[in-house]
Amino acid sequence: MKKIIIACAGGIATSSIIVNEVEKLLKQENIESKIVQCTVYEIKNHLDGADLIITSTPMELGLDVPCVLGTTFLTGFGVDPIKAQIKEILSK
Repeated sequence: MKKIIIACAGGIATSSIIVNEVEKLLKQENIESKIVQCTVYEIKNHLDGADLIITSTPMELGLDVPCVLGTTFLTGFGVDPIKAQIKEILSK
């Protein structure tokens, strides 16, 4: 089971949209996961066992967990490369 942290500034609006899109991708790819939705300020509280962090804003987190910018799920532009990147990270 993969643990994915999805974060935005408030932990509600944009991260909810990203969560929905990521859940669709994970279902398509048959990837079992646990998604933690939070604010960017709470990310460090959820790092234990995390495989991937997806944020709605560009950030330099300086963490050992891979981080992907998820704004493409909000705009609809450039989604396929991000989906491929997520699949690659979670396949490890």
